[in-house]
Amino acid sequence: MRLFEFFQQADDLYVSSSKKWGQVVFDHLEEIRPDLAKAVKGTDKDPFNVKGRDNRSEPQWKRFEEFITANWAIVYTGEDD
Repeated sequence: MRLFEFFQQADDLYVSSSKKWGQVVFDHLEEIRPDLAKAVKGTDKDPFNVKGRDNRSEPQWKRFEEFITANWAIVYTGEDD
C-alpha cells in the first residue's frame, strides 16, 4: 500500500466515525503498519489527539507526517523486535 492510499483509507474511515481524526489515523496505522504505530505511540509524533482534518497544521501532526513519510517505504516484515 502506498502512503497516499493509507491516508485516503483513513479519510474514508474518519467520515463514517465519531472518533477524532488522529485517533482514526492511529488505529488504521496499527492495523496496516503496527511497527510504525509502535514507534510513534506516546511520543511527540503520536497523532492520536489531533481532533480534525483541519488541524493538520498542529505541530504534533506535522511531526507525525514527517516521520511517516520518512519511514513508510521501510519494508515491514511482520516480525516483532
